[in-house]
Amino acid sequence: MHHNVAPAKDRRLLDHLVDGQTDRGVKRGDNGAGAHPRHHLNRNLMADEASQHTEMRRAAQTSGAQDDANADGCRIETHRAIMVRSTIARRVLEKAAGARINDKFMARTEVIAHRGASAYAPENTMPSFDLAVSQDAGCVEHDLHVTKDGVLVCLHDRTLERTTNVREAFPRRGHDVREGGEIVRRWFVHDFTLAEIQQLDAGSWFRPDFAGARVPTFDDLLAWARNRVAVLTELKDPDVYKTLGVDPLALCEAALRRHGLMARPTDAAVTVQSFHAPTVRRAGELFVRRVPVVLLVEPADAALLRDPEHVSAIAEFASGIGPGKSIVGDSPEIVGWAHDAGLRVTPWTFRTATIGPFESVGAEMKYYLVELGVDAVITDHPDACPQYTP
Repeated sequence: MHHNVAPAKDRRLLDHLVDGQTDRGVKRGDNGAGAHPRHHLNRNLMADEASQHTEMRRAAQTSGAQDDANADGCRIETHRAIMVRSTIARRVLEKAAGARINDKFMARTEVIAHRGASAYAPENTMPSFDLAVSQDAGCVEHDLHVTKDGVLVCLHDRTLERTTNVREAFPRRGHDVREGGEIVRRWFVHDFTLAEIQQLDAGSWFRPDFAGARVPTFDDLLAWARNRVAVLTELKDPDVYKTLGVDPLALCEAALRRHGLMARPTDAAVTVQSFHAPTVRRAGELFVRRVPVVLLVEPADAALLRDPEHVSAIAEFASGIGPGKSIVGDSPEIVGWAHDAGLRVTPWTFRTATIGPFESVGAEMKYYLVELGVDAVITDHPDACPQYTP
């Protein structure tokens, strides 16, 4: 990832790491159980520095320049402190500080698994989320809808027929609606209770060996993700739910509180995003920076990011932007504008079906991460994101 200047919060973290070294045993190269994992230094680095220190002292003593040796010793100690600071700084920045979960760095913070590892498993199900973690994704993205009895469930569509067997399980519960000049039958999530939805098979549509996979609740996902992976939560259709007297954002906040995710400032364990700007604004006010919020931007709405002023305006209520990848591909300068405004940039969606001129989805993701400097990519193929040096 491309970071020219460390954000203020990263500088504070760096100062904390350096100032606390003596207490945490880093000065003596202690990698034991009492040292914090982020503060470990490479033992070989410390051994090399000690060896250089000894050789310089011997050379000074051999020449009879004991005073010079003492002076060299002071300079070496100063050099050593600088080396420690430099090493920690590099590691902090390389880990994209600010994308931490429960005081641990995530596996690969630049990889966000879209609806889980959805190229290989049924989207928004636990098998898909599990697979994403096994493929070293640092974050799983998912969507939320609301059941008839007010429970948040992980589903992308507002209807059930594409990703479940609802047609067979509840054949009489569909509603005829007009779409594109024709009448079609739909089974809306909000017409079913959680108990009914959990009877559905959410895996067979993808592949027979996933038969029996269920639709998880938001609570299920949060409990599973703790200490395992970060979560990127998209609130779907909040304007539609408003007409039904339902507030998905309020339900989301209540769930985050139940799981202790509103207790600490800027807890990056969960990020909330939406295409609906009024909802993102409300979320920013409701979470008071305790939970990052992201404004998603469709390619059709690229004008929202047309100049630095418009991008900076988003920073007044959001922590990041999630543009369709074509927006960034057509206007790479948006990344710099966003970073200048303190916003993260997480474009979507990287999949084999839409790689354009690139030879592979991995090559496309690497281009966006390395050449364009986005902070993370949202992909159906978390395993395809190549390892690289930022």
